[in-house]
Amino acid sequence: SPFLVHLRTGFRRAATSTSSSVSSSFTHLQHHLARSIASLTIGGGDKRGGRGISAHYITTIPARAFVVHCISQTPELLSAFFRVVPTSEPKPTFRCMSSFACILHLMKECPPSFYCLPPCGDGVFNRKLPPKAEEIMPYIVPMSTTKTILSKGIQSTNALLVSEALKLIAATIERSRVFIENVKSSPPHPTDKHNAYLSSFSDTLRRRLPDVQPLLAIRD
Repeated sequence: SPFLVHLRTGFRRAATSTSSSVSSSFTHLQHHLARSIASLTIGGGDKRGGRGISAHYITTIPARAFVVHCISQTPELLSAFFRVVPTSEPKPTFRCMSSFACILHLMKECPPSFYCLPPCGDGVFNRKLPPKAEEIMPYIVPMSTTKTILSKGIQSTNALLVSEALKLIAATIERSRVFIENVKSSPPHPTDKHNAYLSSFSDTLRRRLPDVQPLLAIRD
């Protein structure tokens, strides 16, 4: 899409711009475009006067594919998208299962987290890491897919819901693994600073995942 190509160019110019107004304008556009795309994936629109987007129903598989295509063409949208896309409360209902399946599809099919970071030069491995490792999480997993939701999911008495929650946990770990490998491969080669950053990221990841005991308590 020429529109997405234009946006991608604009986002990358904004990432390297010294003008705060240019950067702010594209951040504002990024946020609103991500909300629009999220409404295509999980319907229901905004909660007027509330927080975030309400997951009333799940739209079609072609709509999900379209969203993945948009983010693949403009990876800079991923973090903004993962900040607003909702996750249903873990219940043995079609709505919840559809929500979990949709989130899983997006996590598997959207571009790797590292390549969605702002560029800081030529080459695919020249990416600008956020100052704090915690700020990487919106590139890994939707912010609505919390530790509480995942913990409730794996402790459900419904085997299908437990299975879907475990798939989300596995997808989160896999996206994190790929991110760590990409950081290690990026120039300059891993230093003590890199290692400290990745250690902080690993700690943040552990805090977002369910505790070990509920996982060990899962029965076949």
